[in-house]
Amino acid sequence: MNFGGQARKNAYHKVPTVLAGSIYLDLYPDQVADLSLAELETLAKHSITLPLTFYKISKMYYTKELLAAINAIGPDYMYRTGYMFLTEKYFEQGKTPQEVTEYFLTADKKALLKESFDYEHFLIEEGFKAEEEARKNESRRV
Repeated sequence: MNFGGQARKNAYHKVPTVLAGSIYLDLYPDQVADLSLAELETLAKHSITLPLTFYKISKMYYTKELLAAINAIGPDYMYRTGYMFLTEKYFEQGKTPQEVTEYFLTADKKALLKESFDYEHFLIEEGFKAEEEARKNESRRV
């Protein structure tokens, strides 16, 4: 089957991912030397929107084992992106990369997928609320 349309539709993700991957390979090669291409791609895609200071500390959180677990359960980049956001939630709760990895490997896959979608929805709603509040504050100044 030809999925050319799908490839063109996702083309805008490729350049930033390659650039983020290049930053890891150029500035922090020791951090990514043990990663497979798929693991590096997952880390790079997640890093696109994060500050450059994150790149230096990323391996403290995103271990090879955690990235491998995410790649094993995520059939495509959209799922893996959701799982990466979910890891941030767990890290903010004080969980270690090992605990998150264990959870990803043992959790019910459907429940994990639903949890990641719910968390993404929460993040989107929080973003809308923040934008609305910023607009209100801006209109008060005018």
